[in-house]
Amino acid sequence: MVSGLRALPYLSAIHDPGTESGVLPPIGYNPKDWVTYVAFMREAAANGQLLQVNPFTTMQQDGRYLLLLQDALGFLCRWTGASPFTVLELSRIPLLALMLLAFWRVTGVVLAERRERVLACWLLLCSGGLEVLLDLAAGGIPPQIRDTVQQDLWHLQGWNTFAASYNPLWLAGLALTFVTVVPLLRPRGPSGWRDVATLAVGIPILSWTHPYSAIVIVAVAAARPVLAWVLGADAPFAGIAGILGGLVPALAVLGAVSRWQRADAVYAIGPQTLPVFWYPVTLGAVGFFAVRGWRRWIVEGCPAWVGVAAWTITVVLLHTSPVLGGYHFVSHLHPPLCLAAASALLPLRDRLRGRPLALAALAVLLFQTPLTLTWKCLREVQDQRIPRSTMRAIDALAPLPPGNVLSPDDVGLYVPAYTPHRVYVGHWFLTPAEPRKAAEAAAALSGLRGPQLVQLVDAERIRYVVAPAISAPLVGLALEGRVGQTLPAGQLTVLVLN
Repeated sequence: MVSGLRALPYLSAIHDPGTESGVLPPIGYNPKDWVTYVAFMREAAANGQLLQVNPFTTMQQDGRYLLLLQDALGFLCRWTGASPFTVLELSRIPLLALMLLAFWRVTGVVLAERRERVLACWLLLCSGGLEVLLDLAAGGIPPQIRDTVQQDLWHLQGWNTFAASYNPLWLAGLALTFVTVVPLLRPRGPSGWRDVATLAVGIPILSWTHPYSAIVIVAVAAARPVLAWVLGADAPFAGIAGILGGLVPALAVLGAVSRWQRADAVYAIGPQTLPVFWYPVTLGAVGFFAVRGWRRWIVEGCPAWVGVAAWTITVVLLHTSPVLGGYHFVSHLHPPLCLAAASALLPLRDRLRGRPLALAALAVLLFQTPLTLTWKCLREVQDQRIPRSTMRAIDALAPLPPGNVLSPDDVGLYVPAYTPHRVYVGHWFLTPAEPRKAAEAAAALSGLRGPQLVQLVDAERIRYVVAPAISAPLVGLALEGRVGQTLPAGQLTVLVLN
């Protein structure tokens, strides 16, 4: 059910006939994320290697991006000849299954009763907050705070797992997190060589799949003994030898690889945070029942409470961090809350047997998110149209030999996902100094700054220029006879340089 609902925006996009304003790419969610995944997949499919270059910059680099999920999916494209867009969308199905299996193992460590474990899995996949109420009341929100509210409550932040499952990369990160966090949830912490190996191997694999998930595991491992000591738990430092045995080699390997990577490629973390102020809305009934579940655990002495507490509190601190790009961590808050909420919900559900209306109201309160969010996503996908001229320019570039492209930044965003080329500017995150380079590209492509255009073309080894059709003659004149071929693309023109 979750896979089907999450696929509806994609199916809507690929069956859209297009309008005068443009065509929909085969993307169900957030093109700015999707095109980067597809671009790296396309590169892995082309070269068959683990290490990739950043295709959203023409800077000199030798390829040090290690992205295990994109590499694996790219190799699948290489072997099957399938479109990277299709493979990325279909990857959500097995990744959802793997995530659920991994979470089932987590429930076995934390929850004693099978019915609690099953309920926790339902909560993980289908529960959510009450953002729909603010969506309905959006017209009454003062304009000066409306943008902040909409940004903080945007479903692509991943406030619940159903929302986060739009992104296959997040699903892979959650699945690996659930596998790696198990030793830290045991009542006495990691014990035995298997737990140590899980941390030592799992953390690097997580880091090369979804680095923010690896940060969560490292933070939980560091916080667990401290929290146990502060709260007066029995044997607070039990398992610390296993924690160190897993962390030390993992961090040593990651430190060495990261130092090597940072000597060449561009890595950065965004500053946006998400405040706890929104918890009553974004967590809704799940948050309420999680608090009730925690009360039950404290009274009954749940043996795994220290590990789950460390997991929950750590994620709260991380997603409010102004330094680490807090919004990357918020998708990790929902799973531990589902564990606690299941403990409180099961007795309530038993008491409500024979009261179908009350049970139905509870179900709507907890599980309305898949339907309301899918409806919202189907509307939002219509805002992702690519101008027809941009697609015509991309179609003209696609069969040409690989080279560097100078284009407006809104065109450059899509070029690496559809073609084998690298762009001077195209992505807000992966293009270094993107605002400055976007302005430089716009000025150069106006045709009014000939010497700067020539200097830029030479310095960045530009092979293809995508210019507005109205300024293409001036651009060609400024390039002093270097243009070997001119390919019209509606309101754009592709100039192939000699």
